[in-house]
Amino acid sequence: MLSAVSLVPGDVADLRPLKPALLSHSWWPWLIGFALLVVVSLVLARRLKNFKSRALPVVSPPLASALRTRLERLRRAGWFENVEQVQFCDVISDILREFVQQKWAISSRRLTTTELLLEMAHGGAEASLCQTIGEILSACDLVKFAAANLTREEIECHLATTLALLDNYRLTAASGADI
Repeated sequence: MLSAVSLVPGDVADLRPLKPALLSHSWWPWLIGFALLVVVSLVLARRLKNFKSRALPVVSPPLASALRTRLERLRRAGWFENVEQVQFCDVISDILREFVQQKWAISSRRLTTTELLLEMAHGGAEASLCQTIGEILSACDLVKFAAANLTREEIECHLATTLALLDNYRLTAASGADI
């Protein structure tokens, strides 16, 4: 059998008694805290809503023709002969990313090629279209970031494919209206 014995003598008067727990029975601090929490939540929700609405582009009909015009100007100027390939790939990449941004309302400027293709697939893009855009953007990435060189035939092929994409896939607004 185990027993416990106190080592403190029973007549010690200098031990302090336990303090009572501090319980506030007033409800107004809780009410003010809850009201403050609601106000902060509403302000944050409103700011996030405004931020999201600014992030999506406004679809405009002149932009669809502007992409085609930029691409035709690139073809007529013969950039693949006169300009560095990095600049050529920048223009092609910008045109394709603008196309994707307008077609699927994806803010594509800050996405990598892989992330962009995943967003397109999630947005309902055809697999063949994702593959075509992925091939062109991957080639442009290699030129821009890995200092790879494209042949004249590859450059002309990417240019023609990008123009065909713009001609064959009508840009539609997020609401479904053609532009």
